[in-house]
Amino acid sequence: MTALLSREETASVAGPVPRPRRLAGPVVGGVLLALAVVASGAALVREALVTGGVVSGASWWDDLAPRLAELRPDAVTDGVGAGVALLALALLWTALRPAPARGRRLGGGAAVVPDRDLARWVQARLDAVPGATRVRVRGGRRLVATITTLAPPAEHDDVEASVRADADDVLGAVESAPRLKVRLQHQDGVS
Repeated sequence: MTALLSREETASVAGPVPRPRRLAGPVVGGVLLALAVVASGAALVREALVTGGVVSGASWWDDLAPRLAELRPDAVTDGVGAGVALLALALLWTALRPAPARGRRLGGGAAVVPDRDLARWVQARLDAVPGATRVRVRGGRRLVATITTLAPPAEHDDVEASVRADADDVLGAVESAPRLKVRLQHQDGVS
């Protein structure tokens, strides 16, 4: 079954999946960790330049080394070390696990359709279903179509078959189409 998409619908998916609007927590942690590494590297370069006599000034290491030698491990430093190790493992796990799919590839594989756009396409197609007074489609791993109809409950099977046929026309263009759940309700609230 081939899907019939309008020119506007096809043009709206020509680009890549949109970027998230906010940074994830591990990204912020990684940026802070990177800034700490850059700052310590800059301090070590400065220390090397002071020790070599290229830059004038007092050595930070000469002041810091005796203070570090006086420190002894205790419960606090063990806890801090364990916490940093757990944070590093959490950041590593988050960086290495695969990201969840945020869209679906069209049949040719050249374009990606975000799930919310796919839900809008299905809803636009289902707005013309005979007997439907209101259509609402929610997208995600599966599509849930809630159809309000004036048809009597005896005709709900016909309305559902029409809804599935129209939705399949749109979903046929997607490589891994989501499952479609159809909920029918009578306009008076009777299912």
